[in-house]
Amino acid sequence: PGPAADPPPQSHERPSAALTAGRGRAAGLLMRLRPHGAVTTLAAASALGALGGAAWWCYQRARRRWRSRSLSTRGRKARLSRGSTSRSRPPPPVGNDLRSKLTVILTTSPVGRHPSTDLIDEVIGSMQLADDVPTCDLIIVCDGYRSAKTEGVAYTECKYRVGIVDAASASNYEAYKAALQKRAAEAAGQPGRTLQVLELETRHGFGFAVKAALEHVRTKYVLVMQHGRPF
Repeated sequence: PGPAADPPPQSHERPSAALTAGRGRAAGLLMRLRPHGAVTTLAAASALGALGGAAWWCYQRARRRWRSRSLSTRGRKARLSRGSTSRSRPPPPVGNDLRSKLTVILTTSPVGRHPSTDLIDEVIGSMQLADDVPTCDLIIVCDGYRSAKTEGVAYTECKYRVGIVDAASASNYEAYKAALQKRAAEAAGQPGRTLQVLELETRHGFGFAVKAALEHVRTKYVLVMQHGRPF
């Protein structure tokens, strides 16, 4: 037998009707007890408030349950829809080793130490501290930069955290990326891990740079690292 269907959502009308009926009964009780004195009238008013609060609580509880069930149903439909559309990616490497399951994404951007590669080399070297990570394919994503304002005036002061560089730093960064591309070309065709250098034309920032690299990932898991944060 198939899975049991979800029970139909509770109606919103029942709590509302209970609230109206409860108020009517309490109001009638209040009118009948009014000749008996202020204390009795106060007690009836308290009962009216308690009854109304209970009915409102039931209404809100039913509403939350209905909303939760509706959102859950929409979420299942969205997951099924995403799962039915396959992305045009090549299959992952065959094998039971870590390389068939994990890809390393290493982000880099302009810094004052370029064109030297010692900063990123330290991060790559620290991968030796993690078992089998040096065997996994590596994608180095080079973020873009901004060297001129919208008016076309070149920046004269570097602000690396927001991707702003002057002419000298831009030239150093281009030389740095060329060195990484040369390293990737030398590693091509050799056994072991593959090295891919992805250059972004514009400034993306860390999150969108990682997103751009994910389009080239073929494995189920990724390890994201930054060029200034070794193990």
